[in-house]
Parts: sequence; structure tokens; C-alpha cells
Amino acid sequence: MGHQTAVALNADDEQVFLAFLRGTADVAVYRSWSPEPKEVDELSPDTSASPFYFHNKAFPWTPAFEHVMSTDRVTGQAISYYRLIDAQAPVMSYSRHPLRAPDPHVAGRLYWRKDISGPPSYDRERFAAWYSKVVRWVRHNAVKVPHGHTEPWCLPGARRVLSHAR
Repeated sequence: MGHQTAVALNADDEQVFLAFLRGTADVAVYRSWSPEPKEVDELSPDTSASPFYFHNKAFPWTPAFEHVMSTDRVTGQAISYYRLIDAQAPVMSYSRHPLRAPDPHVAGRLYWRKDISGPPSYDRERFAAWYSKVVRWVRHNAVKVPHGHTEPWCLPGARRVLSHAR
């Protein structure tokens, strides 16, 4: 279980959001399905890049990755990527909202896995305070907009995209 907030951001909103995050803390960004096992500088526009993970470096943690080998179902080519292992990590995840979908059933979200198995490796109360600060910023700068079976908090760019889709 954890805390989640439904969100919708377009590419411009993501840049503003990332700048806000980096203004609150020294934040590392990781991709879930990454071509390399390392931190990334920005939120890749590649749709397969989502979700992303934000690590507030005030909470000590050493990221670990699982190397995954697979076969592309369409081309049959071998593919390789790295998946961030976030089970006990002090991270907040961000999944993109399907802005172009006509009737989505699942919204994008900010998520913090509060309840983890085992003893906590970081101060959950301090992390909760940071997560709450982020969510307050989103709610201050966004408006809830119905979209399909969802109602995410939409930042300005996402609102424009959704208003043109109607």
C-alpha cells in the first residue's frame, strides 16, 4: 500500500514539474525500463520510459538494477534493458497519463510505496513530508479534469491537450 495522486502532464508540464522537484531537493531520476543502469538527466519522451522514479538524495539509498533479456514479439530481435529495483527504495514514482487515449481506464499517477516489507531503511515521516509537499504543489498548479474513466489533476499543458481532444 502507499499514497497515490492521479496526475496528467504533457511534456512541457513534465519539465516544469521536474524543475520544481529539483528545487525542493537534490533529486535523481531513474527510468523503469532503461537502456543503461544509471540515473537519467530528464524525462525521456520515449513512451516505454514510463514510469520514472524520483529519489530525494536526502534519503540514503544505493540503486540496484535487474538486467532483463527478452525477445521483441514483433521483430523477433533480442532486446536488453535494465529495470530499477525499487522494493525498499525511498522513491516516488511517476507514471504518465494516456493523454491521447479517448477513454482511459487508468490515470497517470504520483505514487509512494509507504508500506514496505521489513524494517524501513529511511525516515518515512520525513519522506511523507516531502511527498506531501510535492502533491500540494501539483494540486495548487493543476485542475481535476474528467478523462474517460479517470479524473486526474491536470497541469496546464495536459489541460490544453485534453480540451482539444473534446
